[in-house]
Amino acid sequence: MNLERLDLEKYEVLEQERNNTIADPLYQQWMKGLGVSSSYWDREGIIRANDINNQYDYSNLNGNKSAKTGIVYSVISLFK
Repeated sequence: MNLERLDLEKYEVLEQERNNTIADPLYQQWMKGLGVSSSYWDREGIIRANDINNQYDYSNLNGNKSAKTGIVYSVISLFK
């Protein structure tokens, strides 16, 4: 069994335990009593996008080796 598969299985077990815990009415009541927010933000999409972005070779764009920086600044300027 390779290490990646083992890590994936551990992650799946942890995720299932998390889902079971969150679904437990006693846990929900305890969290409500503490006044803890139930909001949750899944960062998986951001992590995957960054991984894919880092795999792309931007140096071929217009022969400019600093094209990646230019593209990043162009995208950022759209959100200003």
